[in-house]
Amino acid sequence: MVANNGSLTTSSVIRSFTVAPAFSGAAWWQVSGAGIYSGSDAGGLTIKSEVPTGNYLLIPGSVGSVAALMRSSGTYETGSGSLAATNLWNTLTKYKGKEVNYASLAAQMGVVPGQGNDIPNDIMDKPTYEADKDFYYIKPGSGIASLNSDWSVTASEKYVIFVDGNLTINQNITVANGGYLMFIVSGDIAVEAAVATMQGIYLTSGVFTTEKVVSGTDVRLVVSGSVVAWGGVSLNRDLGSLGNSVPAEQFVYRPDLLMAMPKKVKTFVMQWQEVTAGTYNN
Repeated sequence: MVANNGSLTTSSVIRSFTVAPAFSGAAWWQVSGAGIYSGSDAGGLTIKSEVPTGNYLLIPGSVGSVAALMRSSGTYETGSGSLAATNLWNTLTKYKGKEVNYASLAAQMGVVPGQGNDIPNDIMDKPTYEADKDFYYIKPGSGIASLNSDWSVTASEKYVIFVDGNLTINQNITVANGGYLMFIVSGDIAVEAAVATMQGIYLTSGVFTTEKVVSGTDVRLVVSGSVVAWGGVSLNRDLGSLGNSVPAEQFVYRPDLLMAMPKKVKTFVMQWQEVTAGTYNN
């Protein structure tokens, strides 16, 4: 999806969710107030969630936003539940728009070859906020960056963090209304089983995975913001002992993050048109 103010455009960052067809069992996931987009051209069963009877895969957001289900090919399945109650767009579409991935955003934001690390340790503390800083960069020496403790972004802070490698989310992350946090990851994003709250924008050129506990019952994960994963999505939580009466993973639209998005993250669109020779500016 695209938000456009006439001169600036942001594509498939806020209101999109890319999902791979790899789910089974009674556990299920749900999206609130936002859309789902699956870019697979493989056909077959493209989107699946084992939604219980009387529940929906897509529900309205708290601000009344409507949802859309879009896929490049194939079918969807919602278990014994339903896709949505009302206000739904459901369509097949070959349109994918610009692939806004790590490489394109790194070039747009000014990440250069040999960029120095702004975050010194692979186990990251939240960087000290600098209002005039466009982004923070880390290339983890181990190949995997993770969090040292819970991150809490205040209303006056805006963070864009490039991770040139893999990212493990192993702590809860909150973003106050008016604040902004975006992780842009060249590798994969893995969310450990103990994490219950993720707020912000998460974009990966690899795979987005939610992990489950080795034994016992998982905690519910609520992602408030958006996930864009160009390599696919693997959702593995299971609230078995709770009867899976609520979704194991829920993705909730946060319109305030769109409003708080830094200008340099947005995409400038220039239109080119061929004209008859000698007629320009006539």
